[in-house]
This record gives sequence, C-alpha cells and structure tokens, in this order.
Amino acid sequence: MQISEGDKNKIDRTLQFTGKVSVKLYENDVEGDDYLGQQVLEPGGKDGIMEFTKDGAKYRLSYKLT
Repeated sequence: MQISEGDKNKIDRTLQFTGKVSVKLYENDVEGDDYLGQQVLEPGGKDGIMEFTKDGAKYRLSYKLT
C-alpha cells in the first residue's frame, strides 16, 4: 500500500491476540526500510491513536480493542 503526504487509508483488518502485542511501523524507502517505532497494546486496554514521528515522517494509526 502506498501512502503519500496527507493521504488517509483504512486498514480493515481484525487481529486476535492474548497477552501483550507489539505494533511496529516501518516506512518502505528506496534506500531501505526506515524503522519508525513501536507501541505495545494490552488486553483490556482502551481504543486510541498511535503516533509515529521519526526522521521527518508523521503517521497516525487509530485502533479499536474489543
């Protein structure tokens, strides 16, 4: 999936997990993938928004936990 500045894309995907899960974000780059960070989600947590800002990039990922 290619994303340009200002784009919004919906990732309509459900994942089941038990225990903690680590969400890592990489930016696919011509010179190699850039690691932008990670955040950990735990069962029983609240819905929210993750923000990844590094090396001039800015990504927001909203999520729902059920």
